[in-house]
Amino acid sequence: MRKLLLHTVLFFGTLTSAWAQEVVEANEAFGLLRLPRDPAVAGMAGGGASVLTRSAAFATFDNPAIMPFAISKVDAAVSYGLLTPAFSKSQSLAAGAAVKLGKLAVSAGYCHQRNASYDLGDGPFTPTDMIVGGAVAIPFSQAVSVGASVRYVSQKLFTDYTVSGMSISLMGLYRGKGFNVSAGLADFGGKVKSESGSSALPTSVKVAADYNGLSFGEDHHLLLALDGDYYFSGNYSGTLSARYDFRDMAFFRAAYRYSSPRAVLPSHLALGLGGKLFGVTLDVSYVLLSETLSGTLCAGLGYRF
Repeated sequence: MRKLLLHTVLFFGTLTSAWAQEVVEANEAFGLLRLPRDPAVAGMAGGGASVLTRSAAFATFDNPAIMPFAISKVDAAVSYGLLTPAFSKSQSLAAGAAVKLGKLAVSAGYCHQRNASYDLGDGPFTPTDMIVGGAVAIPFSQAVSVGASVRYVSQKLFTDYTVSGMSISLMGLYRGKGFNVSAGLADFGGKVKSESGSSALPTSVKVAADYNGLSFGEDHHLLLALDGDYYFSGNYSGTLSARYDFRDMAFFRAAYRYSSPRAVLPSHLALGLGGKLFGVTLDVSYVLLSETLSGTLCAGLGYRF
């Protein structure tokens, strides 16, 4: 039972309880690396990686190349997530900040996650996950930037057993007139060794694009984004998302992610709401139409200056 639980956790990350009775081939470890910690990103089903008008506070968890072109010099945010409540009832708390220091931009992020408790006969135990990391980015011109992030991730699966590893992402971004395009390599690193064998990180070639030139008068704006990942495991996913904003103060987000059957994040619909006033941002997202992720909620508060 212990080995089966370990086997399942390494593949699905936060979805432990959903498949606790099912044998799953663990070909990827630390799926939690791909869960959005920014509620604005979660409201776009994990898409919008090239969008420059969102907060850069969680860039360490997403696309560090956006930082040099962020609309604010300093972004800071915290978020709370209630993950897969129908199954594991995992909870996460994340914080991040990004700062522009001349041309150089840097960020740091931290996430702590508590998963569903279980009892193997020697008393209840609550598995916990942690991600901590940083990122740096520089612009090569007014249109091109590159960024890199490094994250350390660990999962305490039993009272006496912890699995850990390092993840590196390299991203580049081109800023055009009314659109942005980003591409790179996400979450690569060495294999993760555990009692169930060796598993690779959810490494992918990541591409993203958005068009932000749709306006209806001075008050109404529409942004469309398309993101895709091709994982080294042979899985893939694509996300189509839209964001409507009124006077850059109120935001509504909607997105659908389509994933291959064994992708780290399954197919799902996401909806999100947000507001911004005097530099303070409040965002909420909710997941639907997924057997495993439906009901996932993420909310966050940020400040830009």
